[in-house]
Amino acid sequence: MNHGRSLIESTHSAVRGVARWVEHEPHARIWLAGLAALLLLAAYLRATPTQWATLILGATSIASAELLNTAIERLADFICPQPNARIGLIKDFAAGAVLLAILSTAAAAGWIVWDRWGT
Repeated sequence: MNHGRSLIESTHSAVRGVARWVEHEPHARIWLAGLAALLLLAAYLRATPTQWATLILGATSIASAELLNTAIERLADFICPQPNARIGLIKDFAAGAVLLAILSTAAAAGWIVWDRWGT
């Protein structure tokens, strides 16, 4: 639902959300460090444009999963501050999405390293 917000206002809110994530979440800073390492490695290996795109897509999928995981955790804690098995399961699902994004990106990065160093 738009609530009368313009595209510029919506984009500003999205950018603010990412900035707050980086400011308040340790995992965001870990992601930034990993992104820097990934980009340096790709530059060092002289990755092809397709390989660059693959790595950037993987890195952004991790960040997207992390942002959604953070939002789900915060919302769940707001709704139910006390420990709850159902909420715990929901949080586990969200964390699982992060893990899958990390594993698939690591596999792609490994494949690219193998391809670039193996030739």
